[in-house]
Amino acid sequence: MDLQKEMTIIRNLKNEMRAIRQRIDKEKNPTKKTEMVKAYRKMSKALS
Repeated sequence: MDLQKEMTIIRNLKNEMRAIRQRIDKEKNPTKKTEMVKAYRKMSKALS
């Protein structure tokens, strides 16, 4: 894969992670929010 495609994929993943974070911030149910944060952390760790 060339560098341009990799950069596009990375940018798209960062944008998606930002959107997920916004959904987590808007979540009202504390139990669901906790589960979402755990999943977010796992995804974030996997991407770094």
